[in-house]
Amino acid sequence: MKVAFILFAQEQQLRRHFAVSGTSMVPREIRDKHGSDYKFFTQPPHIEATAYSLKIRAENPDFAVVLLAEQGAQFQLTTLGLPLSVLEIAQRGIQLELSRVLTFWIKRLSSIEQIFKPMGNRKALLLPFKNFNDEAAKALWASITNNLSERTFALAIEIEKLVSHLRSREFPKRKGGDYRDKYFIDDRGYHFQYGHEKHSKPVIEGDGHTNECAMNSRLRLGLPYEYERHYNLSLEDNSNLKGHEFINCHGIESKADSCDHLNIFPNSFIN
Repeated sequence: MKVAFILFAQEQQLRRHFAVSGTSMVPREIRDKHGSDYKFFTQPPHIEATAYSLKIRAENPDFAVVLLAEQGAQFQLTTLGLPLSVLEIAQRGIQLELSRVLTFWIKRLSSIEQIFKPMGNRKALLLPFKNFNDEAAKALWASITNNLSERTFALAIEIEKLVSHLRSREFPKRKGGDYRDKYFIDDRGYHFQYGHEKHSKPVIEGDGHTNECAMNSRLRLGLPYEYERHYNLSLEDNSNLKGHEFINCHGIESKADSCDHLNIFPNSFIN
């Protein structure tokens, strides 16, 4: 398990402890069970919080990312959709609180990582949910993302419910397809196939793109994924998609040009 922990705090003792202690903040039993490949970063005062988060993500592409914030510092980070804990230093003290929070996230991310490992699960959980029109899936996904950082939320159970539901909507095409190829089919009849090809990348700068677009193009539930792989979106009979409406990665509606399929990435970037 590789995790990059980023601290956002002004309190100097907390910053110093976080910078000096490193991996020793993680209890030995957790290191023995889950490994010790962890990195610890503290936001410098001259770099804005979301920009620093993106910088650390870019420099550590194989690492999950967790944000740790002192009280009041978390508000500008919530839009990134990453694991986030607000530290309760006053109640527990620095050492105990950091040990508690790091343990929680290492266990939680390890659990999510295990669910992601089988390809059948992974291609379900990487679906571009902004454009997968299924009320049950949307409700489960909203619950998962809204409660990602809630300690008492049964996250793994809810993720497995979502996977089970999505796998029940995975079928070959009845027209215009190879029976060996399976597609996730939404309520509009859109067919989503997780492609093997890597001939494109999601654009994350300019043209209205946001920090959320960039972060979601590389991480899902805080975990890194193969960002160059996309879904091929088509209709059952491969008919023309011209005029069909979709939502792009930063929430703007767009209409498809004349084509028989679209490339759509997990963060909903479309080309």
